[in-house]
This record gives sequence, structure tokens and C-alpha cells, in this order.
Amino acid sequence: MISIRKINSEEALLIHALAHQIWNKVYPSIVTQAQIDYMLEKMYAVPVLKKEIDNGIVFQIAEEDGVALGFCAFEQLATNTFKLHKIYVQPETKGKHIGSLLLLSVENIIAESGDNARLTLNVNKYNSAKTFYEKKGFVVVDEGVFDIGNGFVMDDYIMEKIITTHTPLNEKQMK
Repeated sequence: MISIRKINSEEALLIHALAHQIWNKVYPSIVTQAQIDYMLEKMYAVPVLKKEIDNGIVFQIAEEDGVALGFCAFEQLATNTFKLHKIYVQPETKGKHIGSLLLLSVENIIAESGDNARLTLNVNKYNSAKTFYEKKGFVVVDEGVFDIGNGFVMDDYIMEKIITTHTPLNEKQMK
């Protein structure tokens, strides 16, 4: 059975290792290896992850039988405004709905916060995950090219979904 749990800053190494595994399997077809290496160092170094967790970014991990299969991270930016920063899943787990479970967990947490809220995310224009997000009710609201340093950019769609206050969904309802 797949479980999702919030992690603390002492578990940052777990996210670091998982990100390196997933990114090196998935992203070579989207961006160069040099950009992958740069982004992993910039965004997934253990001290960076610890600081993010300590500063209020919520990281959740999906596990099955004690094996980490994916993770997500989100934060509240303002009243009724949230940002999904990361959602990554081991590609060999396709069909287990791990990405859907992680997203559902985030949406349920946001829904419990009260009023309708806006959940935004960025997705690379060449990442097939855009289709996943569209199936989950996200729409493209903008696009942008963001300089991330070292001569690299992120060429992204900015997507958004309104999360309504509701009875939390369960796994069967989300498929």
C-alpha cells in the first residue's frame, strides 16, 4: 500500500537522493545534462532542502513498503494562494497513480484550510506532465522564460487550479 507522509528537515537527504535518481532518468530528454546537474545542485543540495523545510515549504513523500517512490513540495504564498513547487515520481512506477496521490494529498490539505484557494505551478513546456496537470483540472494561465543562472533558463507554462472547500477525496474518487 502506498502511503504519503510529511517529512522534516532531518530527512532532507532522502529528498536529495530521490531527486537525483528521478531527474537523471526523466529530464535528459527535456534539458541538457549540464542544466540537470546545475539545477540539482542549486535546488536539491541538502542544506537548501533543510532551509526550505524550516522556512515552511511542506515536503511529502510517497512510499510503498518503506521504499520512497516520489515526493512533492508546496507552500502557502498568501491568503488562499498556494504554490506547488515540486512533484516528482520514479518513472518505473507509472500506473500506480503516485503522482495523483501526492497531488490529491496537497489538494486535500489546501481544501481543509477553508475558503476556495488558488494552486499554481510551473511546468516545462516540453514536459509531458502538462497533460497530467490538465487532466487534474489545471489550466495554463501564462508562460515565461525564467533565468536561473549559469546561462540556463526554465521555459515554463504557468498553470493554475482553483481548489474548492470540499469533503476530502479518497483514492478511488481521484482515478
